[in-house]
Amino acid sequence: MLAFILNAPHLVRLRARRELDVILVDGLVLHWRATQWMVAGLAFVLIAVMVVYGALENLGHLINGA
Repeated sequence: MLAFILNAPHLVRLRARRELDVILVDGLVLHWRATQWMVAGLAFVLIAVMVVYGALENLGHLINGA
């Protein structure tokens, strides 16, 4: 989780501008840094695995019908 949080600001940025005391978001800028994208992807996969494992561990009795 920490790897994903630490890499996110370097990979994705908002392009914004200020007009009349209002901040307008023009777009989303994706920076292509292969190693950081791999680390973020691996972190995302590990988070997904932990969520699925936690769900199966806590809800296994409902799935198995016991």
